[in-house]
Amino acid sequence: KSIQEIVYEKGGTTVALRRQGEGFWVNWEKRPEAKKAEEVKPADAPIDADNPHGDVPPAPPEQDPEAPAELANQDPNAPKVEGKVETERFKANEKTDEVLAFFNPLEAKRVIGIVNDDQLKEFGLDNPEATLKVTSGGSTVALKVGKKSYGSVNSFVQDTRDGTVLLVNGKNLETLDKAKVRMYERRLVSANFDEL
Repeated sequence: KSIQEIVYEKGGTTVALRRQGEGFWVNWEKRPEAKKAEEVKPADAPIDADNPHGDVPPAPPEQDPEAPAELANQDPNAPKVEGKVETERFKANEKTDEVLAFFNPLEAKRVIGIVNDDQLKEFGLDNPEATLKVTSGGSTVALKVGKKSYGSVNSFVQDTRDGTVLLVNGKNLETLDKAKVRMYERRLVSANFDEL
């Protein structure tokens, strides 16, 4: 089966590698990080008799009926996002062939299997640093990407379909992670100026 799409997400960055016509294009997007508003309670703030330790969140403020619809259900304590989304679209280079070969089929260096919560934490899969979705033949496989194996480029991943943990070659994950630098098509095209 041929791969139609690979989507890699890490932090606020998304790399989508999509087949278009004879080749692949990369859609790269970087979103600004959400910053949590500092919740500092003044030392001289009065103590709430119903909540002396401050461990019960306050009731949300009443909504302003005049507020725009998109703000009507907005949580005032939600992290604030500042800055703009950066996007770029470019034709993928020959590194794409290596990435596609890696995922079609995905070959593991080692199949670890189903693991307990402590092992998931050890492999960095309890709170994965990245996610990966590969669409081929109309079906999608999603993987959580954890830590690298000590002293190597190999990474731990978990198949979300059945929870199986695998150790895979992380070289192509690094290519996706650094797609803006590594996957840009930079080959020169020869042209006769008389024909332009």
